[in-house]
Amino acid sequence: MQLFGPKTYVGLDIGSNCIKVVQITKKKKKYALDKIGILQTPENSFANGEVINMEEVVEQIKKLFDKFRINKKNVVVSMFGAQVISKRIVIPKMDLKLLPEQLKWEAEQYIPYELDEVNIDYNVLKKCEDPESMAVFIVAALREGITKNIEMAQETKLNLAGIDVSSVALFNVFNANYDYNDSDRIVLFSIGAEFTQFVVVENKEIVFCRDIPVGGRSYTQEIENALGISYEEAEALKISASNGEEVPEEVMNTINMAHEFFCEEINTTIEYYLNTTESSGFSASYVTGGGLKVFGLYEKMVKTYRVKRLDPFLKLNINTSGKSESMVNNALDFAAVSIGLAVGMMK
Repeated sequence: MQLFGPKTYVGLDIGSNCIKVVQITKKKKKYALDKIGILQTPENSFANGEVINMEEVVEQIKKLFDKFRINKKNVVVSMFGAQVISKRIVIPKMDLKLLPEQLKWEAEQYIPYELDEVNIDYNVLKKCEDPESMAVFIVAALREGITKNIEMAQETKLNLAGIDVSSVALFNVFNANYDYNDSDRIVLFSIGAEFTQFVVVENKEIVFCRDIPVGGRSYTQEIENALGISYEEAEALKISASNGEEVPEEVMNTINMAHEFFCEEINTTIEYYLNTTESSGFSASYVTGGGLKVFGLYEKMVKTYRVKRLDPFLKLNINTSGKSESMVNNALDFAAVSIGLAVGMMK
C-alpha cells in the first residue's frame, strides 16, 4: 500500500471483441489517465465471458502492454457473463456477524453451482422494504474463472492486484465521474459484443445487475441469417453500414429489425426488475460500450430509454499526448470498464 504520493493501478478488460487497458493514477482525490491501449481480441479465443484460447490471448496481452508501455504492476482484471452470478435477496434481519454463515445456506437456493465451485462476496444494502428484513446483494464468481485469470497473469508476467466483476467496475467509473443524489435510481447500460450489462444504482450502491445475452454480434448474426452469407461477410456489411458507407437496403432493414429485438430483450429485464422490486422507474440512464458503434443503436437507445452517453473520462485528468490523445477520443465507448477496474482499487 502506498501511504504517500500517487497510487497507480492498471485496469485490463478482456472482451470477446477487443482488449482494453488503462493506467490510472490517483493523487489528492483526483484521478488521472496516464496511458491507454486497445487491440483486437484474437478471433475465436474468447466466448461467454471466458478465455477459450489462452495462448493467443496471452500473446495479445503481451503485445498490448509492450506497444503502449503499460506498467505491469497492480493490474486488475474483470469477470462477467456465465462466470458471474449476482442476486439481490431478502432475509430476516440478523447480527452481521452471523451473516456470512447464513449466506452459505441462502446462496444454495440462488446459485446454480456447488458452493465449493464459487467465491462469494456480498453487500448489505441500505434499503429494504420490510423493516424486519435486510436486503443483501450477493455476487458469486466461478473459481475456475478466477484460476484462469491468475494463470493468464502468470503467463503474461503481470502483477495481479485484483479480480473484479465488470458490472461493479461500470458502477465505479460512473461514481467517479458523475454527481448524483442518494435518492436517484440510475440505470447503466454497457453494450459489448456478446452481452449488454444492465446495472441499477440506488442509494449510491448496486441493487441489481444482469448480463443480457445481446450485443454487437447479435446484429452480425441477424444479417448473416437474413442474407444467407458468411459471418465474416455479415460483419463487414455491419461495419460498412455503421461507417456510413452504402450497403444493400436489406442490410439496413435487418439492422432496424434487430434494434427492435435488442430492445425487447432489454425490456424483459427492466420489467423483471420493476416487478420484483416494486420500483416506480428510473431517474436517469447512461449507456456505453463498443456495441454503440452499430448504425442507429445509440439513437434507438436515446429514443426508447432516454439515455445519455456515459463519459468515462469526464472528471479524469488526461496525462497523454500525441497518438494517445487521439486514442482517448476513439476509446470513449470502450474504456469504461477498464477505468472502473483501476478506480475501484483506489476508492
